[in-house]
Amino acid sequence: VRENPGITVRELGEKIKIKHPNYLYRVMASLQKDGSVKKQGKGYVAA
Repeated sequence: VRENPGITVRELGEKIKIKHPNYLYRVMASLQKDGSVKKQGKGYVAA
């Protein structure tokens, strides 16, 4: 996320070649709750 500010969950899944990218929605929500990332539009940026 730091290397690609504004990256979407779908783009992140493609970049790290994960089979089930929808799982990343839960991961990103958890990181957002912790304050590690912020949602900006459709993508995420490092907090």
